[in-house]
Amino acid sequence: MTWKLAGVNYGVELVSQTPGGPLYAAALYDARGYYDGVQPIDGPDPVPLGSAATRISSRIGFINSVTGVPEPGTWALTLAVSLPAAVAAWRRQKSTESVPVN
Repeated sequence: MTWKLAGVNYGVELVSQTPGGPLYAAALYDARGYYDGVQPIDGPDPVPLGSAATRISSRIGFINSVTGVPEPGTWALTLAVSLPAAVAAWRRQKSTESVPVN
């Protein structure tokens, strides 16, 4: 099976987890159990929230123009920086493990 991205959400409805609680954006198929800010969202059937998405296929030219596979030099630079950092973190962890606790 091959999955392909068809669209990206750029706007969704707001819900909260508690009455009067902070609102957050969520692309939910079933909002039952959440609150519309004050009232609980309930009922016997699923309550989907609204959302707006943009289609990928109509914007593929732009997407390809700003993304791509990094050049080999980028990978080498990433390894050159991250490997010494990982070794230093490992050494710090080892040195704190060997310190006796009174």
